[in-house]
Amino acid sequence: MNDVNIIGIAGGSGSGKSRLVKNILKEIDDNSVQVIEIDSYYKNLAHLSFEEREKNNFDHPESFDYELLYNDINKIFTQKEVKIPVYDYKTHTRTKRFTTINKTNIILIEGI
Repeated sequence: MNDVNIIGIAGGSGSGKSRLVKNILKEIDDNSVQVIEIDSYYKNLAHLSFEEREKNNFDHPESFDYELLYNDINKIFTQKEVKIPVYDYKTHTRTKRFTTINKTNIILIEGI
């Protein structure tokens, strides 16, 4: 089994995390690096009214589903692909779509 290397890129809102990830991907330009955005793991707030969802502090650690993130990261080590949730920022809910992360050597995890 190939080793999977995980690199975390963290920082506050507007600190340049996404730009750094894009620049890394542009320089590498192959499929050996996959990206997981922590924003994909915002908790699904569909059970709340839209007004209540808007009041959520999305910078607070409790806004994220870390259990799902942890499980998905573990799956990367044992499975060929993992389905990462797609979050809708306009409605503050998870969509029914997923992004597929294929087994790879390097995972960049980008988030707050």
